[in-house]
Amino acid sequence: MNIIQNILDLIGKLVSWWFVVLPWEQAVRVRAGNRVRLYGAGVHFRVPFLDYVWIQNTRRRASNVEAQTLSTRDGKTVTVAGSLAYRVADVMALQNSLHQAAQTLMQITAGACSKYVITHDFKDCTPERIVAAVNETVGPEFKRVGLGEAEFFLTDFVTTNRTYRLVQNAVGQMSYYSGGLTTVTEQSNVPAGVGVGR
Repeated sequence: MNIIQNILDLIGKLVSWWFVVLPWEQAVRVRAGNRVRLYGAGVHFRVPFLDYVWIQNTRRRASNVEAQTLSTRDGKTVTVAGSLAYRVADVMALQNSLHQAAQTLMQITAGACSKYVITHDFKDCTPERIVAAVNETVGPEFKRVGLGEAEFFLTDFVTTNRTYRLVQNAVGQMSYYSGGLTTVTEQSNVPAGVGVGR
């Protein structure tokens, strides 16, 4: 049943002679592959099979920047995750600059965050400094591609100098395992093969 409905919706879009732009949207119409025009709110004429219409919501939105575990310049581990809030200010500039804009913006932001952390010492990687550096880096770029009110902020910030795990070898000795080096530290009565904590 859904397949039939999808086919009918597609046919309806193909033969439709108008398109509607809501008050919080803008639309770009491309006619015959080379004539481009920007439209604001309202009902607008289109020629089926000749016009392609791309409608963009211009309200402020926020998207997640995925968590990254990074090493600082002095070898400490920092895990950061954040969000990017932005509004589309110039739909034509965005359309002419980026393909799959949301995904591209998240990658640019994650790259700026990563670049700051890996080029600074642990003491300089505070949440405030990371946020300030990322916003300073991506702000001008985002304005150039048609975004307004773009702001990065951290949602998670975790630091660890090193993770240690207690593991037991076949003869019942407990060892600390850290980054490829294993050292025997004590004798234990725990059955072989049982891992202990973190």
